[in-house]
Amino acid sequence: MILAFANILNDKTFAEKLCEKSKEAISDFLEYYSDELYYIASKFNYRGMPQDSWEYRTKTGYSIQVSDEVADTYLWLVNQATNKSCAYKGKKGASFSTFIKTVLNSNFTFKDWLKWKTGVTGYVPKCISTLGNPCIDIFRLLRENKSPNVICRKLDLDNTDYVEYFNRIEESLIISNQIDLLH
Repeated sequence: MILAFANILNDKTFAEKLCEKSKEAISDFLEYYSDELYYIASKFNYRGMPQDSWEYRTKTGYSIQVSDEVADTYLWLVNQATNKSCAYKGKKGASFSTFIKTVLNSNFTFKDWLKWKTGVTGYVPKCISTLGNPCIDIFRLLRENKSPNVICRKLDLDNTDYVEYFNRIEESLIISNQIDLLH
């Protein structure tokens, strides 16, 4: 019992340092959890299509193909882990390892990754909502990284109308200091 309590205290200290983004804690985290992070990143990105990639070999000898998308997801997961480590409390004797693996493998993390990857959040700022449709629809499609041609086809707009609506959206976002939602 005393050893388990000591481990939880060490885990709490480690989680706090990771939460504070200590370079040493991040380095230790990467040393210990890289296999898990690459595995999750690969799982999130798997599409069954061959891609240019390099091979990452886990400590247990398992091979993971690492494409640019997997590498980007790996970095995103590291950032998520540092943020999520702030919530670790060691409740009911849970180790940091159990906590962070559970969090990173959760459906919530996968959904957050999808939102990050696709830009699809459903969020429409008030300044765009007041413009009404089709500005709201155009904004949502732009957040999904759809091209102007795709947006015009999908919403049955001609290019001139699209440019007019886009300019209204952009101006509204600039005025409300939210232009970063588009770019």
